[in-house]
Amino acid sequence: MAADVPDKEPTEHQAGNSLLWTKSIGDYPASDWDLTYSIRGSLAGQFSEDITATEDGDDFEVTLTASQTASWQPGEYWLVGYVSDGTDRFEIYRGRFTITEDISTATSYDGRTYNQRCLDIVNRMIEDGLLPREVIRWSFNGVSTEVRTFEDAFKAKAYFEDKVANEQGNGRNRKILTRFRSPR
Repeated sequence: MAADVPDKEPTEHQAGNSLLWTKSIGDYPASDWDLTYSIRGSLAGQFSEDITATEDGDDFEVTLTASQTASWQPGEYWLVGYVSDGTDRFEIYRGRFTITEDISTATSYDGRTYNQRCLDIVNRMIEDGLLPREVIRWSFNGVSTEVRTFEDAFKAKAYFEDKVANEQGNGRNRKILTRFRSPR
């Protein structure tokens, strides 16, 4: 049984794996328009790639083989899609796109997220009873915080536990509304 082909752009892809998705754009049928995606990073000289979709009736299909993605460099990028008829060009998609390392060629691998790594550092610092040699800093919604004391470390621990829980889909940021009534 063949796997279902996604009908939207990916947000993450492991280098060295095949990549396939379809795109249906009602106002821009594949019989009249060409669809191209560009992968670009925010730094000059960073990895970049252009991908041309093929026609599949009035839809588009993007197909890349494992060998085509094998040279992709891990990092955070933008994936931007646009259609063109030779005269006009319109952007139809823009989103963040993460390329992860090809684990089959890696000599080591750390699959933890940034928040998981920070939580592990804070937990180790608390368990060992040592203040960090360097100040741990992070920023959220424009508010910067530093860990300099154990009190700061426990605040950081709660912060990163919440972030990790949200990443794993079981976040604690859900509100439970309660109403208390006095007895009659």
